Parts: sequence; structure tokens; C-alpha cells
Amino acid sequence: MPDAAGYVQLPWPRIRELVTDTLTIGHKTHAAVGLVEFDVSRPLALIGDYKEQIPGGVSFTAYIVYCLARTVGKHTMLHAYRKGRKKLVVFDDVDVNTVLEKAKPDGTLIPVLYIVRGANHKSLAEINHEIRQASLSDLYNDAGVRRRRRIVRLPRALRALLWWWTLRDPARIKQNCGTVAVSNVGAFAGQRPAWGFGPAFLTTS
Repeated sequence: MPDAAGYVQLPWPRIRELVTDTLTIGHKTHAAVGLVEFDVSRPLALIGDYKEQIPGGVSFTAYIVYCLARTVGKHTMLHAYRKGRKKLVVFDDVDVNTVLEKAKPDGTLIPVLYIVRGANHKSLAEINHEIRQASLSDLYNDAGVRRRRRIVRLPRALRALLWWWTLRDPARIKQNCGTVAVSNVGAFAGQRPAWGFGPAFLTTS
């Protein structure tokens, strides 16, 4: 209920500290933005056709993850990371960082980061199944969520040091953040189409 001043004060969710951390890093990263339009009416129609045949249907996010991973797998410089001053690290596996909508014990839905490992070597069916299973898994026991809980308890200065240590090594970036990212913020925006472009530090997002 609003108080006498006409507004409500809510507690700051500590997990948001990680959001501000990544936005801060993203603002310091050199990035080029490109917009390309694709006609996805046929994929959407096929997804609709298979909806009744596949338990849970086919996720459009899974389809985008599949397409991105295959593309980056063929053009590997899209996920090359600089190591030191004289080296580039190019991974064989395309690890796609995306967002899943998961339920807390009280039923509240929250976005949770999830990394599809080696997505360029997986079929659409495998990626779709993996994402579905991850979405249904217990949020409390999610390893990534537990790790983020520990990190957000650290003071900002220590989190900044941890980020600095992580970003110095491409292998640590891959382990903790994946090599590329898919933003599906539009999936949480309701029925109207929506796009969100936040600062990012991965080479392809």
C-alpha cells in the first residue's frame, strides 16, 4: 500500500548489483552496433506446426541460439578474444549466454542467465530440450544462481577486482559468461514486439 507521501519504497534487489557491474563494464568496451532485419515468418510457422508434436513446443529463443551458434561456428573470428597485447584466442566451442525465465519458490518469475555450452555442435532439438530442462530446474539449487549469490555479497571494490581478474583471461570469460550472447528481453515485454540493446562486453551480442 502507498504511504502518506503517495509512493512505495521497495528493497533494492541485491542481484541487481551484477546488472550494474556488467553495464559499467559494457560502457568501457569498444563496440560496433549493426542492425539487420530477417523475415522469420517461415520459422515461426514451422514452430507453430510442430507445437502439438513436441512436448512443450519449440522455443523461438532456442532457434535463435541455434542459428547464432552455427553462424559463429563458421565465422569464428566473431568470438575471438584478445589476450594480452599480442594474442587472440579463438575458441572451438560457441558458448551462448542467454536469459531464461525461472520461477522462485513463491511463484515469482525472474530472468536468470544460462549458458548453452558448445551450441555450435548441437542440433536444434538438443538446444531446445536443454533450455526447457534448465527453465524447469530448481532455481534454489541452480549452480549459477548460487555463485551469483556469493558474488553479490562482496563489496563493490572486490567485485570490480573479480571482474578485472575474469576479463584478463579469455578462458575465464568463456567459463563464466560464455563467448557470445543472445538478448531475449523482448520475451518479457508482453505481447508487443520490443527490442533492448544494453552495453555488452562479449565480442558478439
